[in-house]
Amino acid sequence: MTPVQTYARIAGILLLISFIGGMFGELIVPSTIIVPGNAADTANRILAHDTLFRFGFAGYLSEAVCDVALALVFYVLLRPVHRNLALFAAFL
Repeated sequence: MTPVQTYARIAGILLLISFIGGMFGELIVPSTIIVPGNAADTANRILAHDTLFRFGFAGYLSEAVCDVALALVFYVLLRPVHRNLALFAAFL
């Protein structure tokens, strides 16, 4: 397997992990815990479902770590095409 294929597979895996962690942390957990317009009930739900709240935070954290790693992998993949443009894309 060539290094380009390896980096492409790593990028695919990281994208999948980022997608799953983001969906869990941004859709499933908030819809379960947050009560619109009622901060006291939201706080009570966070206390009642503290494990779910922590898993939601872990989903956000895994998404952030994967996004940083994806920026590096995309830079490595795009560097042979145009180095400055790849660096610009990594900074974005």
